[in-house]
Amino acid sequence: QQGCSCRAAASTDARHRPPDGVADAGQTLPLCFPETAVGSATFGLPKSNLANCLVADGFGPVSEEHELECLAPDGSVGNKTAPAYYLVGDSHSFTLRATFAAATTRPVFSASWFGANHPGKVADVKGALEKVVQAKDVIAFAMRWNKRTLDSYLEDVTVLKDITAKKGARLVLIEDNPYLQSEPSTCYMHAAKGKGAYPTKCRQNLTEVQASYKAHNDAIAAIVRANQGIYYFPTVDKLCDSEDSSCDYNVPGSWSPAYMDDNHLSVDGSRYLSPFLC
Repeated sequence: QQGCSCRAAASTDARHRPPDGVADAGQTLPLCFPETAVGSATFGLPKSNLANCLVADGFGPVSEEHELECLAPDGSVGNKTAPAYYLVGDSHSFTLRATFAAATTRPVFSASWFGANHPGKVADVKGALEKVVQAKDVIAFAMRWNKRTLDSYLEDVTVLKDITAKKGARLVLIEDNPYLQSEPSTCYMHAAKGKGAYPTKCRQNLTEVQASYKAHNDAIAAIVRANQGIYYFPTVDKLCDSEDSSCDYNVPGSWSPAYMDDNHLSVDGSRYLSPFLC
């Protein structure tokens, strides 16, 4: 897709499509994946505040003026000269910002909120999105799947589907990442002390993840089949190892933590996904 760059890569030979397209044991890591040093910040949860466009209770109480500061910080409301990406959803969309930043040279704007039992929803930012989204733009939608009903998820998708159809833009629905059984900081230390002792107690069974995601994935597949301009980006096959049916704390083929806690991707986990996006 035009606009992909793998900007995170140090090598000019950056590939947009990692070998085999599946993150199995022994897979060569994408050249667009730069590991970073592990420290306390690796496992720090994102801070909720309007300045970083991650709000605790959704954008319902937030003025449209402030929403536009997130979705059009340069003031280009309806008059952009080039297409842009809009990343929308709960805190699982927030953690994908590094994915999109590393994958594209186009501007990436976002409005995110904490999910789970918080009241945030896409309808809260509908008005602002309708003002900023133009033809050929891309809205990417990511949510935590196990804390909301499928009907609630589909309500959000319907709002975005209507906006992109009206504007001649495109919509990407992103599969939720797996959740871990334990905190990744502990699992990282276990693996390091054991000189690569896998699986760790963070491990989630791949078959169980796939079963729990089936209803969402089936619904998304039906939407993609029925609508032009709507696409699906799977993540489970990239974050899990089909050879031993496991989803562990680490970026496949690396000791690098892919998670900052039991359900949010770390910066490295997010960057790891970027070349697959292209």
